Amino acid sequence: MITAQEAAARAGQLRDLGRLDDAERVLRSALSQDPSDGELLLMLAAVLLSARRFDEGLAASAGALAAAPDDERGHRIRALLLSGQGRYREAVESGYRAVTLPRSRRPRRWRTRSFCSRPAGWPMRPRSPAGRSSWLRSRPTHTSGWPT
Repeated sequence: MITAQEAAARAGQLRDLGRLDDAERVLRSALSQDPSDGELLLMLAAVLLSARRFDEGLAASAGALAAAPDDERGHRIRALLLSGQGRYREAVESGYRAVTLPRSRRPRRWRTRSFCSRPAGWPMRPRSPAGRSSWLRSRPTHTSGWPT
């Protein structure tokens, strides 16, 4: 039997390799022992996001947010899932909530911003790190009109 931390690490490795079904299987097995583990639910939501299974991912992210409502990662993943469903207003609200919370680890704001900004008419982000850096610096930094 592996611990929840080991299961999350293993699932992350499998997800990085593109083995999403295996990652989901590892997470669901670990969740059968502790169904309210926020880290496992968060990782499951991320795996389901990668698999483009947005409805199931939202259910997992809701469980993760219930376990840790002040974890910015849960709000960030929820924003991506909502954006994948085309629910952009809710995605922006959840993304805004994510960036107003203290960071739990290094964020991937460029990914959240690119998903949420496409419907607003902004161009898609460049693929290279140098291009992405200059693209982010060119974005407006004001927050007028953002929900509070």
